[in-house]
Amino acid sequence: MKLRNQLLTLSLATLLVPWVGWKLVQELEAFLRAGQEDALIATARTMTEALPAAQRGELLARASPNLHLRQLTTAPYIDGYADDWLGEPQGVRFTSDQDELSLTVLAGQFGDQVYLHCRVIDPTRVRESAPGGRTLAADGLLFFLRSNRGLVSFRVQTAAPGPLNLSSQGEGGGQLTGFWLDVDDGYQVELALPLALSPAEISLVEISLGAIDMRDYPSGPRLMREVGTIRGQLPAAWLRLANSDPGFSEWLAGVSPAGTRAWLVDSNGWVMAGSGTPPAPGQRQLTWVERVIYRGVAGASLESSGERPERVVRFEEPLVEAALSGE
Repeated sequence: MKLRNQLLTLSLATLLVPWVGWKLVQELEAFLRAGQEDALIATARTMTEALPAAQRGELLARASPNLHLRQLTTAPYIDGYADDWLGEPQGVRFTSDQDELSLTVLAGQFGDQVYLHCRVIDPTRVRESAPGGRTLAADGLLFFLRSNRGLVSFRVQTAAPGPLNLSSQGEGGGQLTGFWLDVDDGYQVELALPLALSPAEISLVEISLGAIDMRDYPSGPRLMREVGTIRGQLPAAWLRLANSDPGFSEWLAGVSPAGTRAWLVDSNGWVMAGSGTPPAPGQRQLTWVERVIYRGVAGASLESSGERPERVVRFEEPLVEAALSGE
């Protein structure tokens, strides 16, 4: 082989060295990432097996359908909007068979006051005939509250959007205050329930709720469909109010490895407890050049999820859903 060809071959081989090194670093990064993921999964399984018997029993007791309460940092302004709610998009959603009527419910607590935000998609709205002229033949919401204090119910209807001040349909149920807001495809109702509950009393309260859709006919309005936990405008199922458990959170904080966060979730991904605030960041932050290089090493498919908020309401990620399904 001529010297020129030998030099060309050697040059081409030399050019491959950086590429081979780059691929080696990528493989090493993927190996370390997989090892870290396996270690975290093993830690989570160990923590699950180490859960005290008393708390296991409490978990089983809370296995019934729940309406989870967000711990609000401030009292929401009752205006029908959900922009001051933590985890606003995440709520319990009910839909009708053809998905023409849907109800999404958010629940929260600030102090001892319980709040609800209901988003109803209903393109055909039927109003009350006149302000104050309450009638069964109008679109709206039904609420039933059951506790050791008894059973009370409320019917939320209005002739026009704006503030609400409603009395219970039975005696001794108190008054419900709120706001009705019309939107393009339905309406939103924000409510302050007539409940003053201590943390110990939360789990003793159950709620059944639903949205009703009326249609106008020559003979008068007629009930077309309803959605939620009601059937025939009466409770058919109950949701137990549930909030994060301080005992679980304290236990998680004590057993979680340093520099990690841990959450205990129910079968639907709702957070029942958390180990605490995010760990403090390290002393040195990566420069933008280092971040670009790392992105190149880790691969273009790497998706950065960013920092999780201090208070997580619900996990709806594929990884969590796979774990909940036993995969």
